[in-house]
Parts: sequence; C-alpha cells; structure tokens
Amino acid sequence: MATWFGGAGSRPVVKLGLIELEPALRRVWTKPIYEHHTEADHAAMLEKLQQAARNPVDRNMFDDEGVRPIDDPVEATDWVERRAEANANWATEHASELGDGEVDDVAKAVRLTDDEREWLAGFFVSRQAPDSAMSFEMLDGFFTALVIGPEMVPPSEYLAEIWGTDDGGSPAWDGSEQAEYFFALLMKHWNGIAARRAANAKHLPYIEHFGEALPGEQWANGFLTGIEMRRDAWDPMFADRRADQIVLPILALSGDTPEEIIGRFTPEMRELILEQLPVTLQMIASYWRDPQRAIPRREPARSTKVGRNAPCPCGSGLKFKKCCSSRSPATLH
Repeated sequence: MATWFGGAGSRPVVKLGLIELEPALRRVWTKPIYEHHTEADHAAMLEKLQQAARNPVDRNMFDDEGVRPIDDPVEATDWVERRAEANANWATEHASELGDGEVDDVAKAVRLTDDEREWLAGFFVSRQAPDSAMSFEMLDGFFTALVIGPEMVPPSEYLAEIWGTDDGGSPAWDGSEQAEYFFALLMKHWNGIAARRAANAKHLPYIEHFGEALPGEQWANGFLTGIEMRRDAWDPMFADRRADQIVLPILALSGDTPEEIIGRFTPEMRELILEQLPVTLQMIASYWRDPQRAIPRREPARSTKVGRNAPCPCGSGLKFKKCCSSRSPATLH
C-alpha cells in the first residue's frame, strides 16, 4: 500500500485504498477553516479518493494538488531544513524592508518559529481537536484581546473557549508528550504577544488569505470572544464616546457592525483596516495602561494646520493623510 503526502494545506493526507478515511475527512470539513468549501468541493475530493483506491499504481493521480508519493522518507522530510534555511536567508536579505516587523521583533527570543506556528495551526484543524476548536487565526485574535485587555484571564478559564466546548472536552491526545508540546507552544505564542505589549511594540496579527473566507474575519471574532470573557472590565472603553471608536474597525472586520454605523463595507476598507490593525492594537493597549487619560479628538483645532505627510495629531503613529484626514469609516479611532 503506497503512502502519499500532501503539500497543500487544505489537501488530505491519504493512503491509497483506505476508503475508511472518508468519515475522517467529513469530520475535518466541519471545522471553521473549511467553511468556504462547498458540497461540490467535497464530492470532488471523495471522487479522487475513490479513483486512487481503484488504481493505486497511478503515480500521477494527484498531480493537480501537488501531491507526490513518498519513496524515501528521509529525503521527503529534508524540505523542512531547506525551508528554514531559505526563510532565514530571505529575512536577512529583506531586513531593511521588514523594519520593526519580523527582524526587529522584540519578541524574537520567545515567539513561535514558523514551523511551530504551522504545527499549532495544523493541530487545531486536525481530527484530534474538537470540531468546535478555534483556528490559529482566531486564537491569535483571542489571545491578543486577553493580553492587551484590562484584566488577566487565567488558562483555567480560557481553555474551554479555545476548544469551544461547554463540557470541558479536550483533544484526543496521542500521549502526554504531545499534550505537553501543544501547551508549550500555546504559552509561547501568548508570551510573544505579551512581550510586544510590554514593550509597546506592534503585534502583527496572523491573518489567513485563502479561499472564500474574508481576511481578518476569524481573527476579529477571536478578539471579540476575548473581550466577552471580561466584558464588564471592557465596558469603560465602550462607554467612552471617543474611545469606543478604536474598536470599531475590529467590529467591522467581524461582520457584526450594523451598516448604518460603518456604512458600505468595501474590500478596500477591509484592506485598510488590516493594514492599520497593528497600530489599532497599540492604541487599545495604551488606553488600558491609563484609562483615565483623555482620548485625543479625531480632528485638530481649526487654528492648527497639519501637513498631510506630518504625524497625525491623534497619536496613532500614521501620517495625517492616512488617518484623521480621511473621512472613511475605516480610519475611525
């Protein structure tokens, strides 16, 4: 029985002839990360499995998906080391472009590596995790809200939210080593966000761009879930007529903002909000460091002239032309 390995993130890993994989596939398809798949997509994938079972010697069956048979396991897994080396070389070559992002990240010593992040993201969509589990994108938004918010939330409370279970259900671990590794990576991601918050540095949200899912929607829903864990503590921000507008762009990303508030939400507005999201998060974290501090007005006094390329008076860190000069709801803060 030949073993095949799928390189594309949304493709199944199959062993030819194991039609028993169909129930597992249907279970995985119920997870939020696959919500953009249609019944036609599912039918096409299942037909591929049937074809592979009928003709297991066809080595070209999955060419369209970039799937190849594994002849030498050592050679097949060598790509991990090569990719890490390529990523390091690319980061070095583009250091000036990355600025205070990947290269100068204050959390570089404690954050997840690319491989650790991909393992964690893969586990959340695996059949071992509950169907209701968050995606990694949603987890990043969730953790961000908990870290920069007004009150600490202990793991004993937020783990149930990650799994989306009310009965205390948890994954079907392979063993204690896998569970320990998972929680170590979970805490590592938390610590990366916390290190940036402590240094008042930007956290670049993890946003997926694939399929038909709206970019940032899962992240925003995770952030709002984090708010709900301490909604009473967040209420002062929502009660402040100016401070509550800092969170408005995140509400818009989630799709929960009424049209009469945000207006017609275009793809261009979504892209602008995503671009400004790291600064938005800095403003929220800054608010909770000193909730009594007055929030700057959206527009400068009439007697003050501000150049379009000058820093915005609101303190967002953006140029005036990209911030308060714009009348677009996407730049409300």
